[in-house]
This record gives sequence, C-alpha cells and structure tokens, in this order.
Amino acid sequence: MSTYSLIILICLGVALAGCGNGSSEEASSSKSTGDIVEKDTSATKTEKAAESEGATTQPPLWLSGPQAPIRHQKELQLKPTGLAGSEPKPFIPHVHRHDRIVMKDLLDGIGTYAFQGERVVVQYVGYDYKTGKKFASSWDKGRPVTFTLGAGEVIPAWEEALDGMEIADRRVVVVPPKLARGSYPPHIPHGKTVAFILELLPRSSAARAEQASVASL
Repeated sequence: MSTYSLIILICLGVALAGCGNGSSEEASSSKSTGDIVEKDTSATKTEKAAESEGATTQPPLWLSGPQAPIRHQKELQLKPTGLAGSEPKPFIPHVHRHDRIVMKDLLDGIGTYAFQGERVVVQYVGYDYKTGKKFASSWDKGRPVTFTLGAGEVIPAWEEALDGMEIADRRVVVVPPKLARGSYPPHIPHGKTVAFILELLPRSSAARAEQASVASL
C-alpha cells in the first residue's frame, strides 16, 4: 500500500469516529431536554391543580342594584305545612361565574341569623340557568327542608349562601356545576349551572311540617 493510500484511510477513520461521537452527544442532549420538558409539564399541572382547588374557595360575588324590600321575620305567614307564602316567580340574573357563586337578595329579611353548626329550615325553588326549567321546589314537595348548616348535608353553594343569612331573607343564588354537587337538593341537572331562590324560615316551621306529615299518615 502506498503512503498516499494509507493517509486517506487514516483520515476516513478519524472522520467516522468524529461522527459517532457527535450522534452520541446529540442523543444525550436530546434526552436531557426531554427530562426538563417533562418536569416543566409536571410543574404546570401542579400549578393548574392548585388554581383549581383554590377556585372553589373564592368568596361569593354579590350583584349590585337597588336595596331589596325589607321583610320582618314576624311578617312570615306560616302554613300548616311549614311553608311560608307561595312559590316565588323565577328570577335568574344574567350573570354567572365558573369559579364562585353569584348572589342577590330579593327580600332583605330582618330576623334571626343562621350560622355554621345550627339547624336551619329552608324553602327553595331551583331552575336550570340556561333554560329556566324548574327541577325542584319545596312547594312541589309540600314542606321545607331541615338540616345542620356546615355539616355537608347539602351542596357547597347552599352552605355558602345560607351562612349568616337572616330569617325572612329571600336570596337568589347562581351556582356553577362544581359547587352544585352533593346529596341535597335532588334532581340538579348534571354539569349545568343552576339558580336557586332560597328563603330561611323560623325553626317552628320544621315542627309544623312534621305535624302535617304525621297527620297525613
């Protein structure tokens, strides 16, 4: 073999070796970049999850407007069923939020306040926010509902809306789907924004409703 041919073979060997190292370094670099992206994605998911959890604790949004008419607790005319008055007409504000409930007082009650841990008596009517279709009502049921506020017996939106409410208040509450999940009230359209009109009644309403229930047996 001539000296010239030997030089060519050596040069080819060096070139091939260099290409192999470059591919190995490139693969290593690509793998490292993939790890970083994966970590960033994981961090983003964690942040989004935290934001989602925090969204459920956002305070209610109160709608502005004229002062609601005042109704005193003593003005409530309780029926033998424990209900007070007739079913209110639908009132669905043209505003809703995905992260919190929206509220507005339709009647400003002057009476006893309700707080966490207390037994409360409530009459209500519920509507699909989009269609306005009624899906539940105390008047259809024939009696109010009684439960312990803050005990998780009703949907989270009710817990928020009723805490600090006064007897004789009439309040409309627009509820996003994630705050409308719970054991009560029944028949809430799944995954839908809904609106409730809630009225807080005196505890004597529960006794009347119980007596009426026993009498009907």
